[in-house]
Amino acid sequence: MKKILLSLLVAVASLSAYAAEATVTTLDFANPSSMGYTNPVGTTGEAQYTLIDVTKGITVAPIQIDFTNKEGAIASNSAKFWNGATFIDLRIYKGATITFKTTNGNNITKMVFSCNAVAAAMFDSGSYVYDSTTKLGTWTGDAATVKIAPTATIKLYNAEISTSPAGALAAPVITPNGGTFYGPTAVTMSCPTDGATIKYSIDGADAVTYSGEFQITKSCQIIAQSFLGSEKSILTTADFVIETVPGIDNIAAFYLLENDAAAQFKAPLTAVAQIGNNLIVKDNTGFMLIYGATGKTYNNGDVIAAGVKGKVALYGNQKQLNPIAESFADGVAGNAVAPTVVTTATIEALDQYLNHYIVIKDATLTLVEGKTRNYTIADAAGTFAAYDNYKIDMTALEAGAKYDIIGVAGQFNTTKQVNIISFGKSGAVDGVTAQATTIVANFGTIDINAAEDAQALVVNAAGQIVASKAVTTGANTIAVAPGFYIVKVGATVAKVIVK
Repeated sequence: MKKILLSLLVAVASLSAYAAEATVTTLDFANPSSMGYTNPVGTTGEAQYTLIDVTKGITVAPIQIDFTNKEGAIASNSAKFWNGATFIDLRIYKGATITFKTTNGNNITKMVFSCNAVAAAMFDSGSYVYDSTTKLGTWTGDAATVKIAPTATIKLYNAEISTSPAGALAAPVITPNGGTFYGPTAVTMSCPTDGATIKYSIDGADAVTYSGEFQITKSCQIIAQSFLGSEKSILTTADFVIETVPGIDNIAAFYLLENDAAAQFKAPLTAVAQIGNNLIVKDNTGFMLIYGATGKTYNNGDVIAAGVKGKVALYGNQKQLNPIAESFADGVAGNAVAPTVVTTATIEALDQYLNHYIVIKDATLTLVEGKTRNYTIADAAGTFAAYDNYKIDMTALEAGAKYDIIGVAGQFNTTKQVNIISFGKSGAVDGVTAQATTIVANFGTIDINAAEDAQALVVNAAGQIVASKAVTTGANTIAVAPGFYIVKVGATVAKVIVK
């Protein structure tokens, strides 16, 4: 141990730390009390959040954070510390701003965020890279102030902010900036200052000059420093942990795992629906939500090869898999998955309720008063809560009209709800009476559950035939581009809007 520590000290000495004026400040947004605010302890209502006082912001010397809320903001869309039951985050909304600056005259040169939904285009300067595996975003630059203007709600969990005297040589950027990984990991380095050279050390070995991407295959610490003439930057440190992912047999086993556990599926999964970063999959034991970038596009029925890896995460106290993108293979076309037909009275009795792919027929869909994404589904059996979780286009919704509503059985904390995927008119359309066959729009597809073998005809808004194919009894899928379509299957006709 002494020998390892000595070699590490030698490596650090060979790189040598920057002048004492440089600072590194850690901000723990998950602990508001460390910043002069009250930790929210409730999970509903006003007890669930602590509003940011925009007249004072947040000060953790030498960092000052200022906020503005969008004009007309109310509590629900004002900057706040939010208690998500399993964590607290700093939440800033579209139309607001958050500005970081120093109180010691230094410039900000690097910010590393544990965050969600922060994108490069939101920054007013510098460069920003987000690693979806580690959930870390790294900003680099040289600025007295750095402003983020969210174009969607962002969540910050913690941050590490580095400052240096104005004009100082920029520190290296290590990508990814450390974290836990589940296999060989490629590492790259860069320096925002043109012409600078980077030297680095791995686990205390002699420093070497960076010449290009390299791979690490075991846990280690990397220390790097920039050089330009006689100038030296502050040190950049990144700690990497390489772990083996335990295998699990199926989705049922996934739901038995603890939060933040890693897992690799030994068997294939079948894609049900993909909406943005939301991928619903199934096997013969249940349904599961994979949330995050997979780098792949899947259609209903595609088989995803065994080997899918990810980590268990909680959202609304419900488990989902955060994916490790490189473990996802291209989908192989398989049998289409038809939604299970339920009513508002029978949905909760489903085996494998959570994320179950369902359709409720001949139902109205009504926006809850005072809400923007909460709806009520009403059919002959009763009512059930619904939520526009995937932010689909609801403009075609007509008050009192009957629809076949496709979605997944969801739950947020204790509230059970249908997360809406799509809806299509049921009953008579243009004088043609719908029979047992259902036709509904999905993302990139038209899903047909045919009562019998028939010919399917798809016509676009210009009256052009875009598809004509034979469908068989049961589930069928026709891939189409986004747009408005009239679909005829046997004697059943429906108008649908595909996203």
